[in-house]
Amino acid sequence: LERVDGEACMDTCISGYKVGVEAYVSTNGGPSVSFYSGAISNCVTAFLDGAGGGDTGFEFTRFTLDGDIAFDRSTNIDAAAFFHTCELIGRNGTSVRQTGGSSSVMQFQNCDFTGTLKLDGGVANLVNCNLSVAPGSNHCVMASGAIIGAFTGCIFNPARNITNSADSRRLIIDGRRAST
Repeated sequence: LERVDGEACMDTCISGYKVGVEAYVSTNGGPSVSFYSGAISNCVTAFLDGAGGGDTGFEFTRFTLDGDIAFDRSTNIDAAAFFHTCELIGRNGTSVRQTGGSSSVMQFQNCDFTGTLKLDGGVANLVNCNLSVAPGSNHCVMASGAIIGAFTGCIFNPARNITNSADSRRLIIDGRRAST
C-alpha cells in the first residue's frame, strides 16, 4: 500500500507471502486504510507498517493477523493503529512490534494476543485483551524508548510477565475489566 486515503477492505483474506501487506510512504504521504473482517495468515510478517499510516492510520476490526510476526511497525514516524476484536498471532514469539516517537500510538480493545508485545517506542494501550505466551516468555517487553504501556482489564496466560526497561511510571496495569 502506498498513498490511499480512506481505503476500506472488507472480508480480505491473504495467505502464504513473505509479507502479507506492506505499507510505505509515497511522494504524496502515507496510507490510511481500514480492514473489517478477514485474515492475513501464513506469512512471515502479516502486516508491515513501514509508513506510519496516514492521517487516520490503520484500523482493524474482527481481523486476524497471523505470521511469524503479526504486526511490525518498522518506522520511527509517529503513527496510529487501532485494533478492535482482533487476533494477533506471532508464530515465532513476537505478536506485535511497536516503534515510533511520543505520538506513535497503538490501541487494542478486546483483542487476543499470542506472542510477545515488543514496545520499542511510542504508546501501546490495551483494554480487555487476552495475552498468551509460552511458559517463561514475556507478555510485553518495554524498551527504554517506550513512552507508555497500559494494560486495563487484561488477562495474562500464564501469570503476567512484563519486562520494563523504561521508567517505571511508563507501565500502567489496572486489572479492572472495562465495560463495553
